[in-house]
Amino acid sequence: MKRLVIVVMLYGMPLCSWASPLRLSVFCGDDHSTPVRVFEDLNQINAPVVLEAGEEWVRQDCVLKLEGDTSTLKIERQFETTLSLLDEGPHLDLTQWKHYRSPWEVLTRMDETQFLYPGISAERSRQFPAVTTQEIIRAIPRTLPAQRRMYWKRIASQCELTEESSHCSVAMSIIRLRFKNIHPSNPRAQKVLTLELPLGC
Repeated sequence: MKRLVIVVMLYGMPLCSWASPLRLSVFCGDDHSTPVRVFEDLNQINAPVVLEAGEEWVRQDCVLKLEGDTSTLKIERQFETTLSLLDEGPHLDLTQWKHYRSPWEVLTRMDETQFLYPGISAERSRQFPAVTTQEIIRAIPRTLPAQRRMYWKRIASQCELTEESSHCSVAMSIIRLRFKNIHPSNPRAQKVLTLELPLGC
């Protein structure tokens, strides 16, 4: 099973407008006293952060609470989906192939420090580009041993992109949170948290 990973990438200019620590807490459900996840300082995250696969908050209605200089902050979200081939227990995730990528959506600011993180429905998380069976077969990595490649070709030949399919499935594989500085003095400063979700479970 792949693990849920957060990778932080920097684009454009550094976040020099947020010189103070920027602490992010995630609250889900009715309990807003105990966060389900805390990032002590987004400015200091510069390597992958591994989460447990059971952390499902990325799919749920949550509130993102920030502590620090958030007056010029905007948060946006984007997600991707990936196709996996299935055969009861074994699965092959085609992470290097095609994906559906949603438009960036702005998270609603609730007050000075809190942003609404809306859940992503099962229907939205199953969106995927139109593909043919032959395209799926050709997408099987050539780096696999010949016997395994033939095995997954047989599975791919039975793949139907429907909710009832037992040989393939589409699921969210990546969620991105983009933190943007909207202050006129440094409008290009932004940081992106990329959340990589487990597939084929």
